[in-house]
Amino acid sequence: MKYITNATAIILILNDNVNVRVDKTDKNYAKVLKTFELPAEEQDDAVRAILNPVILGKNAVSKTEGFEVIDDHIFYKGEQLPAALEKKVLSIMAEGLPLTHFEKLWENILENPACHVVNESGFYDFLEYKELPITEDGCFLAYRGVKEDYYSVSGSLSTKVLQGKVNEQGQIYNGIGEVIEVRRSGVSDNRNVHCHEGSLHIGSLDYATNWARKLVIVKVNPKDVVSVPNDCGCQKCRVSKYEVVADFVGEIKAPVTNDAGVAIADSAQEEYNDLVDEVIDFLNRKEEDGDDQVTLRQVQNGLDEWISLDRLKNILYELDYDFGFDGQAGTDVVWL
Repeated sequence: MKYITNATAIILILNDNVNVRVDKTDKNYAKVLKTFELPAEEQDDAVRAILNPVILGKNAVSKTEGFEVIDDHIFYKGEQLPAALEKKVLSIMAEGLPLTHFEKLWENILENPACHVVNESGFYDFLEYKELPITEDGCFLAYRGVKEDYYSVSGSLSTKVLQGKVNEQGQIYNGIGEVIEVRRSGVSDNRNVHCHEGSLHIGSLDYATNWARKLVIVKVNPKDVVSVPNDCGCQKCRVSKYEVVADFVGEIKAPVTNDAGVAIADSAQEEYNDLVDEVIDFLNRKEEDGDDQVTLRQVQNGLDEWISLDRLKNILYELDYDFGFDGQAGTDVVWL
């Protein structure tokens, strides 16, 4: 495949002379470089499949164990998924992540004792708003507005707090790492009750921002969701338990994250990161041995797994190494 690379992107020249730019910050960059390992006649189609999200749609989902597509709806283990969860499945697939992340979420949802949470639309509408991220263990992340000292904006001395620190006003401390739990029976499960002082409330970013100036990110197991009030466009949720995992620094847009809200890298990105580290380690060792240059073939042979010259050159370019053809050596070299 023909391509042009620079400090910020790679420009691919596809078979029909269409130029496609992929920035090095693009989530698909590592996947695109990996296509250089394929036979030349397969590279064009592979790149198009990566860059065209339609190809990663419901047909791909249907090939995953436990999932099937019937009449354009996604079913998991024989149960039709709500529309919001269909979108979550597709977004996970589009990121190149395994659907085991969704399976754990679904298992946690089914453990919720409230049938209206599992079977009605309120909770799914809440998850769908700005597509709240899920974690590797099948929980989800949301936002909570607090005071500058991390105590809740309001409080009630009648709230039965099972875990967490409470001050004399009944306000709960939401410091990072705190696990907050209240008696579930004290949380209102009536969606028509819009405000309930004995309940724990979490929300979307828009809702939490309107509630307080300081925000924290909370992690919630779906089994601990009690109700989603039908006001505020289903942007707030009542729960019996959550964990405060991080201060808010920006909206989390990744479909799957770790507990702190950091996006989970797909397997291609992880492999690419490991490969870059290998190249750096090899070149550092050669430099410590006193070498002032090595051939690209030596670099290839010094890695745990063989990679193409095209892929290696892009890595060297990204690492800002000087490399090219050396007339005396009669081959491509990288100068140290």
